Amino acid sequence: MRLAVILLAAGQSRRFGSRDKLRAALAGRPLAAHAARALAGLSRQAGLVVLRDPRLAGLFRGLGVVVPDRARPGQGRSVAAGIRAARRAGASHALLVLADMPCLGREDLRVIARPALAHPVMALGPEGPMPPALIPRRLFAALARLDGDRGAGPLLRRCPDLVLRPLPAARLIDVDRPDDLAAALAAARGDLSPQRSAGLPGPGRGGRIALPDNRATKRRIR
Repeated sequence: MRLAVILLAAGQSRRFGSRDKLRAALAGRPLAAHAARALAGLSRQAGLVVLRDPRLAGLFRGLGVVVPDRARPGQGRSVAAGIRAARRAGASHALLVLADMPCLGREDLRVIARPALAHPVMALGPEGPMPPALIPRRLFAALARLDGDRGAGPLLRRCPDLVLRPLPAARLIDVDRPDDLAAALAAARGDLSPQRSAGLPGPGRGGRIALPDNRATKRRIR
């Protein structure tokens, strides 16, 4: 597998207020540094970070910086820019990771990234499919055309061969608002039990997990 890891860090952070979310302190380091640290040690063809502001590149040392069209921001454009860079790097798969999910660890990412076959993979949290996600090359062309605020999620969920792999709820905390930092800090200290993810449907044949049709999805790759 020729894996390109793509860290998405180009969001507007509107719900976080006037502060730059990526620089917000969490357990003694910037929020974004936690996600970047989880990428260290992953076997990969390329490591990329999609950034709205190149001045933040110092938070992501060792990753190639991809800057989407800042005149037309949106999750779709960020994903498309990252996928195009992965395709140029000759990747067979792309692992999409969000920079505002600081509790993910390296082993969590390995769960999503292996074994890498021809099917897409998403994490399964208590409320449905969510990032991180593994994208096979056969989907690169479609994702490279994304635009606006809708990202990879809708396309992935339409794939009949989508594989869902459970991760503990404490690992899947995302920081959208300042209050979310408290939950992330509790998880970083081990105060949130992985058993919070209990009750998820178990995997069936081939590791696939069937969700009820009416299951709500709170957090997706939009």
